[in-house]
Amino acid sequence: MKIKISAFLAAFFSFLIPLVSCGREGNAAEKISQIRRDILRGETEDFLLTAFCERRESPFLEDGEAGNASDCLIFTLTDKTEGEFRGQPALKFSVEKEEYLVRFPPDLLSPTRRAEVRVKILPEGRLTCELSFGEERRTVELLSVRKAGTAAPEEALNVLLSSENERAKEFLSLPRSEIRVRLLEHGGFLYYYAGVVAADEDGRVSSVSFLLDGETLEVLAVREEERKKSNEGE
Repeated sequence: MKIKISAFLAAFFSFLIPLVSCGREGNAAEKISQIRRDILRGETEDFLLTAFCERRESPFLEDGEAGNASDCLIFTLTDKTEGEFRGQPALKFSVEKEEYLVRFPPDLLSPTRRAEVRVKILPEGRLTCELSFGEERRTVELLSVRKAGTAAPEEALNVLLSSENERAKEFLSLPRSEIRVRLLEHGGFLYYYAGVVAADEDGRVSSVSFLLDGETLEVLAVREEERKKSNEGE
């Protein structure tokens, strides 16, 4: 496992169920600005389409504040044909009979385009989409990357809240701090990112984050960042 995730660790370093009952969490549920529950993926010879299923604040900012949150799907479309998807590809889909249309803005510097749409409810396990570009129409089925043994995001959250990391404990106790939990996939393996971002009186932010095994929730890496300017999140 250590060999297979070494590259991912290098990259790493460059609703809610009741939380654990320790005093320092306080209103931890109110601090959550992002929780990614699933990743749906579909691939053809021409493209890779991914949907991140999450509830998060809008606007999505690393500022130590948990803003108004709602369910959303963040799509990424990667062109594997070196230019076939010219113009502005569009994506149609429905969730619980509610229909949605999202368009991918052009990106001249990358083969991957990104689009986001707020939804009334998140899909569970699969999503059928119709991708159109020019006169072409393609139907693709997106399926969850989760496995039978994949931990729930709330379990990853509790690892952060119960951590003995001194910086994490400090940040969780501050009035201006926000929590983010994300399911991640790399090379067929699943992980969780669980982190807390805190802001000082000048608006400068610091963070502590954990990279966890997606099944065992073993802490694989810890990252601490100090005094960076507030910016839009990833």
